[in-house]
Amino acid sequence: LFVNDPELVVELIGDASKEELRDFMRKLLLTTVFEDLNRRSVLGKIVRAYPELQSMITESSKTIAERLRADYERAVREESLIKESLAKAKNEAIQQNQDIIQYRSISAADSSRNLPPRTSGILTGQDVLTVANMNSKLKAQINGLGVGYLPKYLADEQVALGKLVIKEVAESKPEVLMYYAWRSQNKTMGKAKQWFIKRLEKTAFI
Repeated sequence: LFVNDPELVVELIGDASKEELRDFMRKLLLTTVFEDLNRRSVLGKIVRAYPELQSMITESSKTIAERLRADYERAVREESLIKESLAKAKNEAIQQNQDIIQYRSISAADSSRNLPPRTSGILTGQDVLTVANMNSKLKAQINGLGVGYLPKYLADEQVALGKLVIKEVAESKPEVLMYYAWRSQNKTMGKAKQWFIKRLEKTAFI
C-alpha cells in the first residue's frame, strides 16, 4: 500500500509526535520489506514533509557504511591470518605429538545412539571443538579453528584450492579394518540401498 501511494505515509503519520516520527523512520530504515528504490521513494516523501528527519537518513547511511567497512577489514585480517598459518604449516617438519597438542582438535560428534561415544585422533589434554558432522569439521578446519584428520578425498579437494595443508605426523592413526554387510534374504534391493552400496564401492569416497 505504501509503495503504491507514498503520499499515504505522510497522511498516516501527520498527527505523530516527534519521538513517534523518529521511531517510524528508524523502523523504515531497518525493514527488509521494501526494495531500496521503493524505500527511497517513501523516505523522500517523509523528508519533504519533515525536513528535520533528514539527519536520521544521513546518520543511518554513515552507520551502515562504517559497519560494512569494519566487516570487510575484519574479513581481510582473518584471511591474512589463515594464509600466514598455511604458509607456516607448509614449512614445518613432521608433526610430533607435542607439536599437535598445541592446536585445538576439531572433532565430529559420534552419531552412535546405543553404544558409548568414542573419540579418535585426539591427544590427551588437547583442546577439543566438537561439531555436528564431517562437513562442519571440514569448514572449521578451513576457517582455521583447529586441526584434525579428514577423509583423503575431502582433504585433497581443499589442498588443491589452497585452503588446507596436509602434514605428516610421527604417530599416525592405526588402520582400522571395517566390514559392511546387509541382509540377503530379500531378492529385491531398494534404490536407497543400491545407491549406498555403489557409493561405498568408490574407494576415492572412502
